[in-house]
Amino acid sequence: EILDAGCGGGILAEALMRSGGTVTGIDPAKELLEIAKQHNISRNINYYSVTIEEFSKENENKLDAVITSEVIEHVCEVEVFLENCIRCLKPGGSLFVTTINQTLLAWLHI
Repeated sequence: EILDAGCGGGILAEALMRSGGTVTGIDPAKELLEIAKQHNISRNINYYSVTIEEFSKENENKLDAVITSEVIEHVCEVEVFLENCIRCLKPGGSLFVTTINQTLLAWLHI
C-alpha cells in the first residue's frame, strides 16, 4: 500500500497505480483533488482531502511506502510533516521525498 502525500492533481498517484500498487492520495487542497478524481478513470485510487497529520491518526503503521513529491518546500513545519509520514509506515516501510533544489535557501529550508 502506497500513500501519495500532497498528491495534488494525482499525476504521480496514477503512475504508481499503473505500476501495480494500491494507492491512496491525500491533499488538503480540495480543488486539486477534484481534478485528480476526474482523471481517476479506473477508480483504483482513493483520494481524501486531509492533511498528513489528520491521515496519520487513523493510519498508523499501515503503509508500505509514503511518497511526497514536490511538497516539502510548501510545508511550514517540515519535521512534523515528516514525522507524520513516518508514523503511517509499517516497520521496514519506505519514505520517498523529492523536492526542487533551486537555491541554497531552498536546501537550508529542508
